[in-house]
Amino acid sequence: MTVVPTGPGPVGEPALGATSAGAAADLALPLQDVLGVRESEPDVFVGARGARARAGIFGGQLAGQALAAAQQTADFPAHSLHGYFLQSGDPDIPVSYHVERLRDGRSSAVRRVVARQHDRRLFEVMASFTIPREGLDHADPAPSDVPDPESVADLPSHLAAWGFDGPLPPHFAVLDFRPVSVVSPLAPRAYPPSQQVWFRVRTPLGDDPRVHLQAITYASDLYLLATSLRPHGIASASPGVSFASLDHAIWFHRPFRADEWLLHDQHSPTASAGRGYSTGKIFRQDGTLVATTAQQGFIRPPAGAVGEQRPPTR
Repeated sequence: MTVVPTGPGPVGEPALGATSAGAAADLALPLQDVLGVRESEPDVFVGARGARARAGIFGGQLAGQALAAAQQTADFPAHSLHGYFLQSGDPDIPVSYHVERLRDGRSSAVRRVVARQHDRRLFEVMASFTIPREGLDHADPAPSDVPDPESVADLPSHLAAWGFDGPLPPHFAVLDFRPVSVVSPLAPRAYPPSQQVWFRVRTPLGDDPRVHLQAITYASDLYLLATSLRPHGIASASPGVSFASLDHAIWFHRPFRADEWLLHDQHSPTASAGRGYSTGKIFRQDGTLVATTAQQGFIRPPAGAVGEQRPPTR
């Protein structure tokens, strides 16, 4: 039996934690233990302890905490977030989020947030807020051929079936992930450059919509970049592969609950020059489009992997 070693996971993913592949659902970590922030001085917030990644702190946590900090300074709902990952961070050192109030209008606001550790800038984000208004309304439909989440195995079950029985990243204790198809690191093969993942927060979140926005911001950083690996027959857990987010964006369109099932439908239009690019659409289970995502990051495939697989069409 293969054991997943304790320690950092692939670059761009959280560190391997204490939850095993056979017991991920038995330990539910409250979202606020991961994304909570507290104000230490005016417009400066300190986040909960960082989730470790090989190159530093998990990017989804930085983005979610940055949004949480910005939300505490704005009176309107967030509608978009655009961020750049600048440097890796130390998960053992608290991250402070410095909010700059760029605009305060009658119906909208803009915030710039810089995540810092001492004099190092880790992440910088622009967040925009506005009052929803009546207007034009149309949306892409959800894919029609995706099975219901209750009929799809969660990722820890796949890992257990592959013989992995070691500790898992901490996001498994926060989120229930159910990928519709997976690339096995034991028998990888090329897939189309798309994937669908059902997810929801394991613990009830209450009715504050700001927390639900934080939750899908956190979750949206977990699978997007890995979608660029699929047409090349490379699993994110394959030996020798590394990847990390460079920038990330999310747009919020319609109300949703992150403690109910959401589908992240992802596609990678291109990978080139050592970078992968992916986009995504997040749907409620009833097919309503609630958010869209985009991400680019660097990818270092295992030695000899480039050129061995021909990417299939979508």
